[in-house]
Amino acid sequence: MAERKYSLLKLVVTGTIVIVAIFLIFPLFLSNNITINASIEIQAPAKVIYSEINNIHKQKAWDPFPNDSIDTDSIPDPAEGIGAQRIWIKGDTILRRLVIKKSEPYRYVEAVLLFGEKQGASENWSLSGDSVQTNVNWDFHVQDLSYPFGRWLGIIMQNSMQPALENGLKRLRKISEYQTNKSN
Repeated sequence: MAERKYSLLKLVVTGTIVIVAIFLIFPLFLSNNITINASIEIQAPAKVIYSEINNIHKQKAWDPFPNDSIDTDSIPDPAEGIGAQRIWIKGDTILRRLVIKKSEPYRYVEAVLLFGEKQGASENWSLSGDSVQTNVNWDFHVQDLSYPFGRWLGIIMQNSMQPALENGLKRLRKISEYQTNKSN
């Protein structure tokens, strides 16, 4: 009987060591940076789409990320262009801020997502096309994922955020094409 208990204990300890080893070794081979990318073609001029991306108030209409349990979010002036920001607040605490850092009319917008004062991610929107049709490319980049938990989180983020970005771009397409058809 004692031999059976020892055998079972040995199996449990060995299994635990294997699981912990996998949990710690696998992330060594994962990058500490991830990029999620989504693209869409929109039947609207870049000027219309740029005005949606470059304005934080307008972004709220197509943003695929809900406010979760955050009490409020605030958009202080300026709401458009470099320096525009969206602030998520819970109680008296600022949880995160999205700040537009670069803006090239009708071609490019870059924003950073800050957690406190630490940059957690960046978003880039690139526009190319003509006066009728625009290709929109949205990159979401997360850097400095910690070992091992952050790197595991990176795998989860890549799988969950890809559909979110695609959904956001579909909503952006609907709004931009509506604006274009309304003005024609």
